[in-house]
Amino acid sequence: MSFPNVPNRWLFAILLLTAGSVFAQQKAAPKARKAAPPKSGVASGRVFAITVSGDLKPARLAKVYLFLISGGAKFDGDPVSLAWGRSELKALQEIYNQEMAREESSSRTGRVVDESIVCRLELSLYDEAVAETQLWAEDQKKTTQIVSTDADEDGYFKMTAPVGTYEIIARGRAGLNEAFWKAGAYDWVNVEAGTETTIKLTSPKKSCLVMQ
Repeated sequence: MSFPNVPNRWLFAILLLTAGSVFAQQKAAPKARKAAPPKSGVASGRVFAITVSGDLKPARLAKVYLFLISGGAKFDGDPVSLAWGRSELKALQEIYNQEMAREESSSRTGRVVDESIVCRLELSLYDEAVAETQLWAEDQKKTTQIVSTDADEDGYFKMTAPVGTYEIIARGRAGLNEAFWKAGAYDWVNVEAGTETTIKLTSPKKSCLVMQ
């Protein structure tokens, strides 16, 4: 680079200013941001029942729910799992009360109650408990704490969920049985960022034989 008719002292000053400007631009250039870690993972598995004879019956198109117990995101008040727990307890209390009333009626009148009808009534109480939990989540603006999906024809399911610990339940039909599944406390689903957690629901909590 040359500057005709420019004194050496001015040329030196120009070079210093140019170098300083380039250095300042390099220093001010923003650093590349690191990619944010994923905030969700995948929960997958299968819902089925095993008959007395040992046959495996998949829960075709069963509805599978995750209810948040605790998670990475902060939230105010109760998690949706506590609302589910209250609704389930209410259902269990109603089932118990109905059983006591039927026993008393049978001992007094001698009439035998159709157990298949009773069983389906009890299943309906679980359905009501799920519906109540969903309504609570809507009212509290916590619908993001419930994740749900449908299993396929073979009972397999897969869903993306925010990082956290969840209670898992399912409702559907396996073979000739309408059933309700719920994992135990040691089978809670821990969804971790960027990973897939697999769980099996094998033993229905309530199952009713339905011939049609």
